[in-house]
Amino acid sequence: MSEKVACGNECTGKVIDVFQRQSALKSEIPSLQLESDDGVQLVLSHQASLRQFEFTLSEFIDGMAKEELLGKELKLTDIEVDEDRIVYARSINGHDVDDSLPPADKLHRYIEVPIFYDKPELGSFKIYCELNSDFDESKPIVLIPSDPQQTGSWVGAADRNKKIFGLEYNVAVFQYRGSFGSAIKGLEDKSGFDWQKVYEAFTWSTGVEDIERVRQELVGPKGKIYLAGGSGLATMAMLYLEKYHQFVERAFLMSFYVDAHVGSDGPHDFFQQFLADRRLSETFDRALSNEKIEEKQLYHLLQRLLYSSQDRAQELIEEVAQGKTTVYEEESKQHGNVDYFIGYVQRYWPQLVVFMYETNVPPKVARKDINEPFLLMGSPIAKLVQQSKIEGQYMNTGSLGEVSTDILF
Repeated sequence: MSEKVACGNECTGKVIDVFQRQSALKSEIPSLQLESDDGVQLVLSHQASLRQFEFTLSEFIDGMAKEELLGKELKLTDIEVDEDRIVYARSINGHDVDDSLPPADKLHRYIEVPIFYDKPELGSFKIYCELNSDFDESKPIVLIPSDPQQTGSWVGAADRNKKIFGLEYNVAVFQYRGSFGSAIKGLEDKSGFDWQKVYEAFTWSTGVEDIERVRQELVGPKGKIYLAGGSGLATMAMLYLEKYHQFVERAFLMSFYVDAHVGSDGPHDFFQQFLADRRLSETFDRALSNEKIEEKQLYHLLQRLLYSSQDRAQELIEEVAQGKTTVYEEESKQHGNVDYFIGYVQRYWPQLVVFMYETNVPPKVARKDINEPFLLMGSPIAKLVQQSKIEGQYMNTGSLGEVSTDILF
């Protein structure tokens, strides 16, 4: 295996490591480090344009213990390689990757909605919606909304979420507008995306209306659903509740924010408290002066590590403050380069660019901080606002006081 391997070839390698790798689609994805007989090493990862491959890979890895995977020989067919990563394979040990969508039936719906709800005459597209395979008409439906970050709405995700959460009710998921199963055409040309059109197509209000169309499809004009979600999913659910709470029986929402500035100030305040609690404030200032590292890359790594290992985040800060880069380089290899991370999203996931603009508000006092990579990700939209070409609208759930639905926060 090498960088020159072309799609259409086969390759075989043994698993020498199993780890979580930074993804442009979600925080982390399971990945495998493979080594061929001639010693060449590649990472088996995913390709964002074919989300089913990531799902197949996740299922494959989740089905085995780490010790069972280590040393296992994998045969991959029809592979595509990007630098040191296998980003796509047609099959893994004979298990085909299904990059198609199922035909429409009772459990797999394709719901036609406008690209722009205020301009329906400009065209429509179809949202892919899925119900659990053991759907029971006598039971209520728990809808898990989607946001542009999440990959929990693949084909098969309704069954998977029902199993993960131990739900007895029916489960429904749908793919966010613009993603694999809910693709929208006509937002780009040879020069790239028309970001003004992109913003109008993906602003949070269109996401709310999509949830409402899915609800109507599932339970009719006056029927009620249950809502469940965390993080961005919880935020989308709350925005929906603001306008359509009368159609929600109950909601279970976790890890959310209630006003726009919490999206930027909250993580900053958390990081500052982390530095204070561990007596790292002065050490971090010295780390930022290390000329061997890039400031925004350090923020990128710390933002990831604060989720997974705060001890490792401390180790990174202390080492960089000493002028060293071993941990910095190790974590950069694990989590990727921040410029690649930002550029990849801006190239392939315009809906996520809008979402990052809407949820990562520039701080009231200008500063660089832990949010820097996400602020940069939303820069195409921020630029349009600065040029007065659009009026940017941050997510805000200020009207929740009027909601009468039972909600467990």
